[in-house]
Amino acid sequence: MHAQYEASIKEANNYKDDDERNQQLFGLKQINDRRQQRVDRLFARLESQVAEFEDLNTHDVLVTKTHAIVDYWSDRSLQERRRLQNRTQKYLELSDASIKAVGGSQNILRALTRSQDFSVIDVSKSNLLTSKDIISVVNSVKSVTGVALLRDDDEIYKAVMSNVQAIIGGNRDVCLYTNVVVSHNYRWGKPYLLCHLPGASVCKVYFYIEIKCNHIVTLQHAVPEKNGKVNVKLNGHELELRGQRPISFTSEDIHLPNEYLNDVGRPNTLEIIVDNESGSIYCLSDVYLPIRPDPEAD
Repeated sequence: MHAQYEASIKEANNYKDDDERNQQLFGLKQINDRRQQRVDRLFARLESQVAEFEDLNTHDVLVTKTHAIVDYWSDRSLQERRRLQNRTQKYLELSDASIKAVGGSQNILRALTRSQDFSVIDVSKSNLLTSKDIISVVNSVKSVTGVALLRDDDEIYKAVMSNVQAIIGGNRDVCLYTNVVVSHNYRWGKPYLLCHLPGASVCKVYFYIEIKCNHIVTLQHAVPEKNGKVNVKLNGHELELRGQRPISFTSEDIHLPNEYLNDVGRPNTLEIIVDNESGSIYCLSDVYLPIRPDPEAD
């Protein structure tokens, strides 16, 4: 892998055009940084699991009939943690049953903090996790930018916003999810978001552009034909949205006009919100980031 990276660097240095060479080198550096981050996370998890396996060989575990660590490594617990760590999903729904399956709240917290980079955690159907527990997950998993709760909690919202602001500060595109829940019916093959509150269920996309031109964002979603209405605004300007599929999801490119975009270096906001008069639930599977320039732009 290192040899391949060095070969790519050597090839990029052969570019005669300075801008093109610098662009290639910058792209390679980003790829290498992401790869190193994945390696670091993997080794950190392995070291932690080795320590836990060593704990299984202690006197307390060997002489007792039940123990939290034993429950954590049981077949049922492993099955549930595989669901939590399924990298094909961005959204996680937690119930009391799923928490009990891994041996309680402390075990589920350990599993969540080692999970994949999910975006939304739905604990609206569980009473077993405290606000402090949820905040610890949000603080540990920096990709969490939405939490579905039984009731509003200002401290949890502050933790979520801290993650969002950190991502924006790194000049990366990010979605902030408010008043959404995670589906348990995986008709799309993976969980998706149910935007069920008219005027309150919102997905806000914060993004920067590198060149002033028309851009595109792709949504994977379903807007019911009957009584369903979703509004999309770019920096306060209304955009056209189709997505009229009552049963299945559709992939739709949303055109972001250049005249509605802020200048390079200034943040933009794309707001996807269920209309106040909508009579149906809006289903959102994916917002594909980063937002990209329109290939047909001049």
